[in-house]
Amino acid sequence: MTEQKHVLVADWASGDFTAERARMQPHGISIAGSGIVGTDSIEDKHAKLKRAIEAAERIDALMFCIAPIDAEIISLLPDDCKLLQRNGTGLDNVDLEKAAELGKTVRNTPRYCVEEVAVHAMGMLLSLHRQLGQIQARMLAGEWSGMAPMPIRRLSTLTLGVLGFGRIGRKLGELMRPLVKNVVYYDEIGADVDWATPMALAAVLQTADLLSLHLPATPQTHHIINRETLAAMKDTAILVNAARGALVEAEALAEALNEDRLGGAGLDVFTPEIPPLDSPLRTAKNILLTSHAAWYSEDAIRDAREEAVESVIEFLSGT
Repeated sequence: MTEQKHVLVADWASGDFTAERARMQPHGISIAGSGIVGTDSIEDKHAKLKRAIEAAERIDALMFCIAPIDAEIISLLPDDCKLLQRNGTGLDNVDLEKAAELGKTVRNTPRYCVEEVAVHAMGMLLSLHRQLGQIQARMLAGEWSGMAPMPIRRLSTLTLGVLGFGRIGRKLGELMRPLVKNVVYYDEIGADVDWATPMALAAVLQTADLLSLHLPATPQTHHIINRETLAAMKDTAILVNAARGALVEAEALAEALNEDRLGGAGLDVFTPEIPPLDSPLRTAKNILLTSHAAWYSEDAIRDAREEAVESVIEFLSGT
């Protein structure tokens, strides 16, 4: 008889594992949660996950979304737990060095929300370009004008710049391509497309009227948007970040917006995950903020869960 294997879920897109359990059970895999809920702080998530690991009789794989999978958590996992499976794309909440040191395989779900994030970034760019938030605020305050607060140039005369031309960055380029004059991008790997122009980072910053970030969070990309790079951008440029909060230096961005050295900014991601009440981003001029919701659609939830489960089944079935 095949030995039963067990998966611990740190945090998930749903508290209901019915679909996962039904898919895993025929393969001799059981599943249980750690008790983490979405409103828990990072500290609470860490503490609950630590207790769940210590209480578990067996763990063959750990599944998670944004729970902190740091060196302490990884070290607590039993030797038989060889897979760390993320429901999501980025792996910046995982100590990859410790995972490699202890022989853990780390996987993500890179395909589940490509369209959603690209559309969200596009929506932010278009809303900021047309100054919809400012126009509505002015109208609700009793003012009426057929013109926007600041001059607007026709979208088809503008250049879209994309930092990071992977799945999502390229999808944004495909969606925006019919609407703008040019698409330029910065990516160390490059892309085999004839409709977008690769450039050095400095050239993209100087050229783009609309700039969207789609880079992973690494030591090299940490605060890639800072006082120096913001100074290199056009003072009318619009910046959107639906990738990772660590890409943007929050204080520098808020200063640039408040001093009219940037036309607008849209952020879906932050460091920390929930910006504190005193964050300068909350009161910056011409800013559009969303709560890490770019990934979301009911289809994306289903796809991510299915992609993660199939990855776990494939891995555990081969061990």
